[in-house]
Amino acid sequence: MRLLYRLRVSGEQRPFDTTSLFYILPMIILTMTKGGIGAKDQDEVDEQVVLALDFIQFHTEICKY
Repeated sequence: MRLLYRLRVSGEQRPFDTTSLFYILPMIILTMTKGGIGAKDQDEVDEQVVLALDFIQFHTEICKY
């Protein structure tokens, strides 16, 4: 959870380059497909998925090119 939050905040300030995204996106996609990683309750699952979606939203412009 903490890592997702840090990635979201860092990506919001300045988007990551494509090489960094290459390493980060598998975890983001896994979080979304599994409905959270290591989540203990539904609130934590929801928060993880929202953080993952926010991260993708901040990087859609980079993925265009």
